[in-house]
Amino acid sequence: MGEDSRVPPPSPRVPAAADGREAAALVIPPVLPESLLQRLHAATDAADAVTTPIPAISGSADGDIASPAAGGTGARPDQAAQAAADHGPAAAMRVTAQRRPGQRRPGPQATGPEVPGPKVLAGRRYRKAGAVVSVIVLIAAVSLAFALSRHTPAAAARAGATRGMAADWVAGQVSRAAIVSCDPVMCRALEAHGIPAAGLLVLKPGTANPLRSDVVVATAAVRGMFGGRLSSVYAPEVIASFGSGNLRIEVRAIAPHGAAAYFAALRADLRARKASGAQLLRSDRIAVSAGARRQLSAGQVDARLLITIAGLASLHPVHVVAFGDAGPGIGASSPLRSADLSATGGAPGASGYLRSMLAFLRAQRAPYVAAHAGTARLADGQTVLRVEFAAPSPLGLLGPA
Repeated sequence: MGEDSRVPPPSPRVPAAADGREAAALVIPPVLPESLLQRLHAATDAADAVTTPIPAISGSADGDIASPAAGGTGARPDQAAQAAADHGPAAAMRVTAQRRPGQRRPGPQATGPEVPGPKVLAGRRYRKAGAVVSVIVLIAAVSLAFALSRHTPAAAARAGATRGMAADWVAGQVSRAAIVSCDPVMCRALEAHGIPAAGLLVLKPGTANPLRSDVVVATAAVRGMFGGRLSSVYAPEVIASFGSGNLRIEVRAIAPHGAAAYFAALRADLRARKASGAQLLRSDRIAVSAGARRQLSAGQVDARLLITIAGLASLHPVHVVAFGDAGPGIGASSPLRSADLSATGGAPGASGYLRSMLAFLRAQRAPYVAAHAGTARLADGQTVLRVEFAAPSPLGLLGPA
């Protein structure tokens, strides 16, 4: 018989390597479908164009593409091709990335991570713009705070100076028998100027009642507590004023029976002061300077002074050199509470004259006791007897009798 044709041909052998060993077998990668390659290229181009972080790749509905979160390493080529064939364009993720100049437009569909669309990018731009605006507002606020901080020491110094002037005036001019109401800061300033705590009524929000006092020091804090009722109800008359604007401090006389009753009594007192001043001007025992004459005729002199001058003139002839001590920062409505007196026709030269006058002043009873009485030297060198009464001026002392 011939050669048995059923014997299979010999298996091809791998060529030997140069060193005598057999060469390793060649691994040929599988050929990917053209549609899948296009999608991969499109996804790569889109990823280069997007500057925002790429989200994690999630698996498909049927789990063909492994998710990195689930421990997978991405889609295998054969699985990607099968997924594209099974699910078609509806299963593929759309890539809408922003193109760079000169870059080709990616294909309409591509597999790969989802990138932000125009609405998402616009939202991010709005958020970035909002963040920029927030930073600008913050910088402006810091700049404003810095600018205000530069002026705060000066404003604090002005407020402190105004408070000091008001405290000094109240301590020197307001009767020690009067109760003074004030906010806590002002009350501490008044104590520092020698007013005892027993003579102060501290006003606090919710518990303030200035009617228990005789005088109220109206700072910005006090005005904030009472608003318009401070002048329309509690304390209608200003007897001294310091500073301006929000730093203004007013010393006001309390109206215990209300503003209407107070102004009615004030008008009646003004008429009585005019009448008493005219009576003093007719006395041959009282000589009056030109300026003092006008003030007496206008009713500007405190009733206590009018009564005191009449009493002194009954002992010795009196020359009224000048009236003074109107509260600072106010008009002519506040009565003049001091007078410079001398003997008729010259200075009080004799010591007996001064002793007699001072003895008379010190023998008086309230409300006619002078707050200060003593000699003073004027700018022209003249020595006078200065008599001064405390604020506020009482009303109704000059009755019909």
